[in-house]
Amino acid sequence: MEDFAAFILSHNRPDRIKTYKTLRKHGYTGRIIILVDNEDPAQEEYKKLYGDQVIIFDKRDIASRTDSGDNFQTYRGVIYARNANFEIAERLGIKYFIQLDDDYTDFRYRRNNLGANIESGVHYIKNLDNVFSSMVEFYKNTSILSVAMAQGGDFIGGEGRDRPSRKVMNSFVCGTDRPFKFVGRINEDVNTYVLLGSQGKIFLTTMLLSLQQTQTKSKKGGMT
Repeated sequence: MEDFAAFILSHNRPDRIKTYKTLRKHGYTGRIIILVDNEDPAQEEYKKLYGDQVIIFDKRDIASRTDSGDNFQTYRGVIYARNANFEIAERLGIKYFIQLDDDYTDFRYRRNNLGANIESGVHYIKNLDNVFSSMVEFYKNTSILSVAMAQGGDFIGGEGRDRPSRKVMNSFVCGTDRPFKFVGRINEDVNTYVLLGSQGKIFLTTMLLSLQQTQTKSKKGGMT
């Protein structure tokens, strides 16, 4: 897809972007852009490692147009990169994109080719190009604001956890023709799908696919 790119949002971890290698390992051959803010102390290191794949955005400019949900006058949080992503994609002529965190270790199928739940073993995705293309095609032919892959925790509860979920976290497939604003500096993803969902906007997580990431809130340099 010439008008598609995968954006990896990162901050101060230039040597620990697991998602980049994971995308390539699972068969994604398209464009990758690493989105970093201009207050990141490691931005030069990002450029040294990834060259023109790195895009720097003005964090204070985006923050001035973002509802952070607090008055702490601090700018830690991924919300600013999430909101900057739409503007940067449009500026680069990218119509559709998937927005990813930087700590994914693999991508998996959760149903087999007969449509049945995969009960045991790990069935890795080997051609992410096809998967992303299918997700974008679904997005284009619906009125949803975003579709995402499931996370491991979405399958807790076993049987019956196979229907699309009205939430989105981590892997947002979006389009520049349907922009929306993330809100609330802490838990910006949940804030956004709850707020906009209450207004009739649709977000969906497909339970056919999932991503695996490092343990939440355990990474050095993260929010916690």
